[in-house]
Amino acid sequence: MEQKREILLTVRCLTYNHAPFIRQCLESIVSQKTDFAFKVVIHDDASTDGTTEIVREFAERYPDLIEANIKDENLYSRDYRLFQKTIYTGLEGKYVAWCDADDFWTDDLKLQKQVDFLEAHPDYALVCSDALIVDRAGQEIKRNRTRNFGESASRDLVQGCNPIISSSACFRLDIVNDYLALMSQMPFESKMGDYPLWIYVSLQGSIYQFDENMVAYRVLTSSASHSRDLKFIKVFRNSSLELALWFNEHFRIGVPPRKIKNSFAKIRLRELSEFDRQTYWQEYKKAVKDDWGIVANPKVMVITVIRLLLNMKVSAFMEKLR
Repeated sequence: MEQKREILLTVRCLTYNHAPFIRQCLESIVSQKTDFAFKVVIHDDASTDGTTEIVREFAERYPDLIEANIKDENLYSRDYRLFQKTIYTGLEGKYVAWCDADDFWTDDLKLQKQVDFLEAHPDYALVCSDALIVDRAGQEIKRNRTRNFGESASRDLVQGCNPIISSSACFRLDIVNDYLALMSQMPFESKMGDYPLWIYVSLQGSIYQFDENMVAYRVLTSSASHSRDLKFIKVFRNSSLELALWFNEHFRIGVPPRKIKNSFAKIRLRELSEFDRQTYWQEYKKAVKDDWGIVANPKVMVITVIRLLLNMKVSAFMEKLR
């Protein structure tokens, strides 16, 4: 009998009501070609749209590869701390890779390339890659190019610059265990997903981005980063800012708090430029009241001219230029 190989990496996949997308996601994971053993842990947070049946189907087809963790009650809405604790269970090996259920991998050597790099570069904590941005139907919208953080990763991240596509990330599992201990020390509850994790990872080692597409990132209007709910965007960004300020102070990253606040104000104005002119104007006045210096920022000036003077959404204006 062939001896079972030791697991080197775990793929974590989160899902909730992703029936139209999860089959493509899971096919891209099980198609990975590696010279090492890996496992897949799927956390289904009580889906109601048929997702659970697809998860069970794949778990039955690949019993030696897939471990399904299916909840009877939605933990995200009931108890977020317990949800966070649950989605990090079942991980084993030396490395972990994320793949959200509405995304999918486009390179069947993704895991092999990323693990090879991390094995050869012990000073690196995480690797990620470029991505294709696709719509709900999986049609390409554009290519998302990552940027090389260099030595400034932590400083960039706490200022809201987060180019890491979660589904492209592969990193060292021991960092996750330390991160979970840190989360329990935070003086507030955060629902920010992977953003605080990436900040913590950046403090443990360097980050490398592959200049090639390894993942398709699906843009959904109901997702946290692409919501059209004004109240949700405000809560989301305020929570991001609170986290950034806490990490900056707790780990003495050294970015002036005012600079962090200014950076997040610019990010929020860019997002709100997709709303109506009145909404943008109200938020612009609030941002200027908090910091007059934002008026002179070139990007904010361009956004403001497009939104207020030309009365166009920035995305529509950019489309006209193509």
